[in-house]
Amino acid sequence: MSFRAIPHEDEIYRFRSVDALIGDHKELYRQTCYLARPDQLNDAAEDTVNVVWQGDAILWPNLVSYYWRSLAASKYTGYVFLPGYHWLLQESLLDRLLESAETDASSFREACGAQYNQVLDDLNQREQAVSGFELQTLLSKLTPPALRRTDPLLETNPLRDFPRKFVQAMGKLLLSEWGLACFTKDFENPYLWSAYADQHRGVCLVFDRKALQGLEPPEQTAEVELDEVRYEMTKPEIEFFTNVPMLTGLEYERLFSDENGVPSPLCPFLPMNDDRRQQAWLRRRESSRENLLTKHLPWQAEQEVRMFCRFDLGGIMSAEPSRHTVQYPLRALKGIIFGERTEDEAKQDILEVILAKHYVSPVQNEFWFSQAEMQPDGSIHRRPYGPYVTWQHKFTYPKKGRWP
Repeated sequence: MSFRAIPHEDEIYRFRSVDALIGDHKELYRQTCYLARPDQLNDAAEDTVNVVWQGDAILWPNLVSYYWRSLAASKYTGYVFLPGYHWLLQESLLDRLLESAETDASSFREACGAQYNQVLDDLNQREQAVSGFELQTLLSKLTPPALRRTDPLLETNPLRDFPRKFVQAMGKLLLSEWGLACFTKDFENPYLWSAYADQHRGVCLVFDRKALQGLEPPEQTAEVELDEVRYEMTKPEIEFFTNVPMLTGLEYERLFSDENGVPSPLCPFLPMNDDRRQQAWLRRRESSRENLLTKHLPWQAEQEVRMFCRFDLGGIMSAEPSRHTVQYPLRALKGIIFGERTEDEAKQDILEVILAKHYVSPVQNEFWFSQAEMQPDGSIHRRPYGPYVTWQHKFTYPKKGRWP
């Protein structure tokens, strides 16, 4: 391997703070990458979905009924409650809640009267898929005025603007639970150093892209994947009714079948059996994966590559910290670039960790320490940082190190 001052196609890069590497998390000691939930990232659209709705004479009334039951149950809980999803509640409490919600939903139906028929007529006449914004506008007409107000100075109810929150929550039922770690193909962009490397006080880890393929996944997760993010004007559309939402079987049948149990012809997965359940799972996984790997165009400068895996239902929400990490082999780490503001003491500590790892278990490949250096055009290149290190050299482990 020869030293390269600029990014190379065989490499991908991960910006980290010094504290993340050798502080409490000890990512460099443990050779781990933290798998964050999408809602823990800095893009507010990470855990959203561009959901659209293409219904029929069975699905639309069922959806409105489901909306009212969710609205009624949410009045009691104080947050957006989706029947058939929050099944982890105590069974006796859940039964009482849903019984009360059924009663209130019936009263909503009676109060709406002609408005209900108008909304259904509007939905049934749509030849094109209904967008999430259009649906929430129609559902707002079937919402009690007390919950329809949106003025933050007049209304502090947590269920204010409920139609929008409901549509967003329903869209998330189409998403799998992912954990992901973010890499980039570019270390030259000073914005990335500022945003993700503690304002140039952190470092950039240099990885061999091929060596990060097929890593051992955390417990109770699917395989670890590595793929590039695509940048588009909008996120991909996911049609709600033909992609199975994450609901209990009973609630799924209520949503997709008429009162006689006859499923909508638009629903490909009823009557449910093991084969259809597997097909449904695969469809949700693939559409969710496409959503995970698509970001809006303003983020294009990041040139992001994502390491990700799917967690079991509820897995990443309640997992132990060890379940949030993937461990990589030392041979996958090709070098470390120190930021322009990385303190000398931090550099020394990081050097000692790497030398100690070689001392314990030598690896037969070169390793470069380098220093980020601002160029006249504002980009960042790297220059070798002394002392030059390759694994072929012989070392004596520094005794003053902070090896845990």
